[in-house]
Parts: sequence; C-alpha cells; structure tokens
Amino acid sequence: MKTTMLHCQGLLTLEHAGPSELHCRSGVLWITEDGRDLIVHAGERCPLRGGGKVLVQAMALSHFSIESPGLRPQSGWLARLARYTPRFGQFGAARYAQ
Repeated sequence: MKTTMLHCQGLLTLEHAGPSELHCRSGVLWITEDGRDLIVHAGERCPLRGGGKVLVQAMALSHFSIESPGLRPQSGWLARLARYTPRFGQFGAARYAQ
C-alpha cells in the first residue's frame, strides 16, 4: 500500500476516484469532498464517496494512504489471516529466492 506525504499546508487534488477510504497515518488532514469538510487526525479513517474532486490539505506534516474498503478485511478469520500474511510472505520469498 502506498503512503503519501504532504508538508504543512500542502494540497493534493484527487479526481474521479472510486469509493475508497483515506487513512491518516500521521499528522492532521483537512478533507473537502462534495461540499463537506472533515478534519482527520492520525490513526483515523475517512470514507470517500468517489466520483468527484477530493481536496486533501495537510494542517501539519502528514502521511496518509487511500485504500479500497473491499480490500481491507474487517473482522473474523480473514482479518486474523491478513495480520499474519506479510510474515509468511517474507519467509516464503526468502526461501524461494535462493
């Protein structure tokens, strides 16, 4: 998953993005979409409706990612599996790379 960094007062315009979720990993972001303004702090998530312009402005040095909600497991066995998959993937890649 790609993480984007914005410096304080940095502005990013997202156009024609599908429905997704913005995850603020650090800092504070001001999100404007379809006439609604939201302040998103580190660790918080913000659903994006998609289809129009989304303005993302950093109120402080910020890192965030945009994720498709369908790709992120919510709960149950799939969420538990997702927590362990990166570790198994690293070991498997190292074993087959030799």
